[in-house]
Amino acid sequence: MKSVLILSPHIDQAAAFARLLRESSHEYRIVGWGEQDRRPFLHQSYYDDILIQPFEKKGVEDAYDFVIPTGADSTYRFVQSRGRHHLGEILFSEESLKVYDKRFLLATAAEANIPIPRMYDSLNAVTEFPVFVKDAYENQRSTRQRFLAHSREMLPESSDDCLIQEYIDSPSTYGLGFLAQEGEIITHFTHQELVSIPRQGGSAVILKPFYDSRLVEYSRRLLQALKFDGWGLVEFKYCHKRDDFVLMEINAKFWESLEFALRSHPEFLNHLLGLSRKKETLGQAIYLKRYMMLPLTAQLKYLKALASSYRLDCDQLGRLLASRYLPESLRQIVKKTMANFIRQ
Repeated sequence: MKSVLILSPHIDQAAAFARLLRESSHEYRIVGWGEQDRRPFLHQSYYDDILIQPFEKKGVEDAYDFVIPTGADSTYRFVQSRGRHHLGEILFSEESLKVYDKRFLLATAAEANIPIPRMYDSLNAVTEFPVFVKDAYENQRSTRQRFLAHSREMLPESSDDCLIQEYIDSPSTYGLGFLAQEGEIITHFTHQELVSIPRQGGSAVILKPFYDSRLVEYSRRLLQALKFDGWGLVEFKYCHKRDDFVLMEINAKFWESLEFALRSHPEFLNHLLGLSRKKETLGQAIYLKRYMMLPLTAQLKYLKALASSYRLDCDQLGRLLASRYLPESLRQIVKKTMANFIRQ
């Protein structure tokens, strides 16, 4: 039996790994590695056990065959504290964490002749609205900001810790998920997010496979310039004024629409975990939990898509309904009960 340790077990991409491992074989012992107050109480069926330790604590991973950092926080802290991490055939190096600095990333992209949004170096330089505001550093999770500013009054007090950039008004986001070594792409899968939450750029709600050679070429050029080791998602918007794709960022982590990629392109699992699965032809897919998080008007708008799309994360619907509709007092009782169960 192989043992698998999954960091940040409460998030969607962690659940995706656990779910596909459970589907593929009973020969896995799956443990979630979380931190205090971030236990996946209502994900417990995915995991044989839950471990609560800081991600920087070394040696915890030694007892496991595979250790999977998932989100941005756990990936950054785990890799930075160790300098490098191997998952199957793929090395994730500390050097690749430089892309968490989005100014560095966009400057590297511009040097590689990859289209990027117009950047404003200061608040006074902003002359047109709306503009898109987001964190300059991906690992600043406690102060995360990402919003559309329609006027000068909506701009932050300082641009020191954020980027202010041209708003690319496109309803879709295009992503290229990849594994790379020394800047060379080992394998990749591209998709189009038809609906995201929030709309300006966030988690995919409805998505489908998509291919354009420019996405592959720009991603290849960027990863080579970075000499990137690891995995992640390169994100683009399509700009009608330029008639071209424009780079938004690299998410140097396992991305939130990961399950769609793993099912559609099982080469990821083969390289990372030595796991062979048949390719699933999903076509258009919808993340049911995120669909339920849309405003009611948007849910009604996309009812047809709900009926015709492959539905992902259906088993998390109960968790969402509980979190949204159970009274706070009852939610706390559920959490305490699950915590006592875990300790036993």
